[in-house]
Amino acid sequence: MVHQAKDDNVADLTGRKALVTGAAHPEGIGQGIVGALLRAGADVIFSDVDDDAALRSLEILDREHGQGRTHYLHHDVSSEQDWVRVREEIVARFEGLDILVNNAGSSFAGTLETVELEHLQRCMAVNFESQFLGLKTFRNILVKRSTYWAGGTTVINNSSIGAYTGDPSNLPYSVSKAAARMLTMCAARELGPHKVRVNSIHVGMIDTPLLRASFARRVQLGQALDVEELQENLKSRVPLGRIGTPDDAGELTAFLASDAAQYITAASFVCDGGMLTKV
Repeated sequence: MVHQAKDDNVADLTGRKALVTGAAHPEGIGQGIVGALLRAGADVIFSDVDDDAALRSLEILDREHGQGRTHYLHHDVSSEQDWVRVREEIVARFEGLDILVNNAGSSFAGTLETVELEHLQRCMAVNFESQFLGLKTFRNILVKRSTYWAGGTTVINNSSIGAYTGDPSNLPYSVSKAAARMLTMCAARELGPHKVRVNSIHVGMIDTPLLRASFARRVQLGQALDVEELQENLKSRVPLGRIGTPDDAGELTAFLASDAAQYITAASFVCDGGMLTKV
């Protein structure tokens, strides 16, 4: 049976099962994505290695969306063995998966002169190899369940505008995000005939604890007078005049996961308030 959305113009994900990786922190991008998928009607499994933060998030999600719709799994996305374990648990408990959001990410700054190979390899393992492992591990399940939905099943890879800018001071991060963008296009071509759509989102500056911590470090290093100065400077570089929120990334993800986007695959969606136009 093929399920049609209640309204073709609305991201209706009722009845679908989603996995969002790297989504433990209550104020992180991952939780913005989890919340948007829940509001659209999906049941969501989120995974991470930070169990304490995840349990705090789970308590908030149960309170806001009702118990039983959100589940947490401990998951090291750089481990192929862990991916296989997560797949087996999801199949056993939830019968399968319709939406895979490869959100987990890491950052390591540095240049050709300063970056050690191990730093590059670790950044690639979390930002790129984990997305490859997710696609490879869930490929057959997504293909099997693609006939359930008018728009098929879907994978959304969370990348960054760093995939476009080529920042020499942030070499490992930029390279890993560019690789994730190419992985998206290759996987979309392979899986398109099987009705599995694969897209990537490329966020700009998002208001998360990680961004705030980076502002605080820059103040400590004397690179700015205070956090407010850095925030205003950043806003001035964004045509829409504000820093993004986790919900901005979440709503875009929910749309791409829905039948409203059923003719969209192999695409890269920039979510940065227009910031790339000023690079």
